[in-house]
Amino acid sequence: MKNTTKNLVAVAILAAMGLCLAAIYYAGEELGAGVPGPSKIGLAPDGTVWVASHGGLHRFTGAGERKEKVALSALARGAIISELLPLSDGTLVLAEAVPSAAYRCDIAARVCTSITAKVAASNGPTAHALMIAADEEHRRFYISDNANHRLLLLDFDGKLLDVTAPRRLLYPNELAVEKSGQLVVVDTTHRRLVRIPVEGDAFGPDLWQMKTDNSLVRPGRRLPMDLAPSPDGGWWVLIARDGMKEGDVVLFGADGNAVKRIDLGPDSDPTQIAIVPDGLLVADPSRATLTRIAPDGSVAGPWGDSAFQAELGGLRAARSFWSTLRLAAQVLLVAFPIAGVLLLWRLGERLPIPEPLAVPATPTPVERGIRWLEVRPEFRRRARKMLMALSGGMWIVALVIVALLALSPVELSRATVLLAAPVLVVSALVPLSLLIWRPRAWRMRLGTDGRRFFFDPGNGKVEEHEFSALVSSNGRQLLVGKKLITLRVGVGPLFVEDDLRGTILARIPPSGRVNPLRLIARALGRGSRELWAILIIVAIGTALLLLPKLFPAMAPYFKAIAAQLLGAK
Repeated sequence: MKNTTKNLVAVAILAAMGLCLAAIYYAGEELGAGVPGPSKIGLAPDGTVWVASHGGLHRFTGAGERKEKVALSALARGAIISELLPLSDGTLVLAEAVPSAAYRCDIAARVCTSITAKVAASNGPTAHALMIAADEEHRRFYISDNANHRLLLLDFDGKLLDVTAPRRLLYPNELAVEKSGQLVVVDTTHRRLVRIPVEGDAFGPDLWQMKTDNSLVRPGRRLPMDLAPSPDGGWWVLIARDGMKEGDVVLFGADGNAVKRIDLGPDSDPTQIAIVPDGLLVADPSRATLTRIAPDGSVAGPWGDSAFQAELGGLRAARSFWSTLRLAAQVLLVAFPIAGVLLLWRLGERLPIPEPLAVPATPTPVERGIRWLEVRPEFRRRARKMLMALSGGMWIVALVIVALLALSPVELSRATVLLAAPVLVVSALVPLSLLIWRPRAWRMRLGTDGRRFFFDPGNGKVEEHEFSALVSSNGRQLLVGKKLITLRVGVGPLFVEDDLRGTILARIPPSGRVNPLRLIARALGRGSRELWAILIIVAIGTALLLLPKLFPAMAPYFKAIAAQLLGAK
């Protein structure tokens, strides 16, 4: 009865953990698939304001009264767009990141026409998010092709007129026409605003730049992503952290110095700012807020009429529910195992602790030369089956990934293909190669003549050592010179354990029987290649993870250079 109770408790803990994992996954899916709040703002030449939010385009008066709502699905567009630009003839320019393209849409007719199709045919496709400005006087579009690190100059018919030089800009973001024939661009990775003239349908040299590094932003915010002109000749700039998240809104004066930062709250995550007649609008899709900043820099409160704010309130309530559910599931995922272990402990259960291999006090006698211990045939059979299963699993995974990439609507860059192909091939072939060529460890032999230790690493070159030079840890690892040998792995012991204890381990003096940490320290001190290789790999992996956090601009910079060298589109 007691064992039955313990088994039921264990099953209940596993079931509860499974439910927690399912809740975390489902809540994440709901949060990710949820329709975002206000993400894009466009000021029309007639003073009306367009806002992209919760799957639609909303047209407001300058005072914030909504006059029209158009579903993005009615225009055959997705719920998330990267640009919203109203033109004087009433049409809207919309852009999407996936697939990367821009369209000019007639709202009344519910028809959109591509303006980037000719670019893809003549100069390669655009990549990811696009930001667009228009010079209607000269009938020109300026497009920030973010992931391709370039600006495009198009006429209103979509004909490509000019492209900026490679690496002149790195991850260019939003841009604004300051006056006809002159635009200001957010050069994100270079952390600056730059003024670029356009003369004779060609981009000219930089006229001016303003660095956006300043001491007013919160720690980690250094990547500018949007801009808006201020009435006194300065610039409002949205400066984000890695991933273009959780940005700060900072006002820069006409002299380029930071004047003030707007405090939007610790969990704010704005994506766009735009000047309207009565101040500055800040769009925050994750919090589902559209906030107005007064001309004096104070937070004036929500912008938009009561019906629009009620819709945003519904979005916030839904996101709050799923966020709370995910947090609760994460807490319970930790709490259930702890509670289960305590409960099992009270029921008399003890967690299994591997016992050290018992070493006899008297070694087994060895007569007539060297007694060799070879890797057990049963171990080789189990290892071979494991490799076959691993190889089959890797092939299935590789085929599934190839199928998903082939069916993906997103065109893959050359760099991605060159990186993914070798990884998939090598991952699938390595286990198979171990089945064809037996690993040297499977041919390894340990031997003794009663006085000395002999080691054959599998190549027939026998090494001789004194037992006083050997180090062992619980009979699971053996240090022979610089070589660290694992005596037991997941599929079982490599050697017959009774023979190993009696012939080898029993002859190692007590000073050579240490705990695992001291064994690792001695192996490193002797220059074990296996352990040093692991340490170097861990150090490199840690550096690759930490350096982008410490120096956020480094990763995009080298990524841009690699993309140019590989000719990625």
